Amino acid sequence: MDDFHVNSLRLGRLIDTMPKCWRWTGFNNGVDIVMNMSHGVLTMKRNCLSQATPYSINLKSERVVHYRAIISDSSGACLFDSTKQSIVLRLDQSVVVARLGDDVTLPISVHLLYLAAQPAPPSFLYVNQYIKDMVKKEDEIDAICRMSAE
Repeated sequence: MDDFHVNSLRLGRLIDTMPKCWRWTGFNNGVDIVMNMSHGVLTMKRNCLSQATPYSINLKSERVVHYRAIISDSSGACLFDSTKQSIVLRLDQSVVVARLGDDVTLPISVHLLYLAAQPAPPSFLYVNQYIKDMVKKEDEIDAICRMSAE
């Protein structure tokens, strides 16, 4: 399993009517992402200037966003899977994520795996190496003690 699937946020929304517009607040490393579903088209927008942005703290001109969008019907069958994508979003830029068409039967569920920042390596990697080093030193000391006891 890669870093994206281990570290990304998994967010979901049930769409029972269209159009529908929403955001998941409090996440995204200060990047305010607005999702919109209208006429069977799902878009993602990096909201910075055009709407109130109480949770947006990062106003860099460009931001790399990694995502995977999965849309399922009411029985759980997959209607769309974008696979893993990486895009550069500028201020207030909107991109089309999926096109299902007007004839899609509601309700559907939209799932977004989302990563806006390169994650740091997990802390256990450092701890594991420290433990391995300590065990190795203890083994070396034990070997020296056994040799001097003989």
